Amino acid sequence: MIYRIVRAVRESYAFVVMALFGLLFLAALGCVFLLPVGSVVILLGSILLLVVVWVLGEVLAVIERSLARPSLRRSLCPCCRGEVVRTEVAPRRTTLPGLDTAIDPWPTAVLQCTRCPAVFLETGEVFREDPDFRPAPAST
Repeated sequence: MIYRIVRAVRESYAFVVMALFGLLFLAALGCVFLLPVGSVVILLGSILLLVVVWVLGEVLAVIERSLARPSLRRSLCPCCRGEVVRTEVAPRRTTLPGLDTAIDPWPTAVLQCTRCPAVFLETGEVFREDPDFRPAPAST
């Protein structure tokens, strides 16, 4: 339950931050005509707020991973409590100019839930799919 709440907060975090900075922009735009010094203060404050927002995002990520790991160790999906199956993933090879082949930093295994479409890395991080790669569906 706590994991689902933290995951929902983390998924909507970017939109909330975007809305916050949009409101700060509108406030600074209004201050340009009424109190020009206020717009400068809002600008400097929003630059410092970027650091706070980034740190808070990283803290949310650490909390989400730490809440997911115990369930994944027991082979349970943290989202729906379904069974999690380990799926091996072949490393992707790309060719770069001047090199024959290079291996991308890609996970060698993912943990797929058999009940819901959730896919996790072994660290507890939600696996964000690459549009060029999609693991095969999990089977029991």
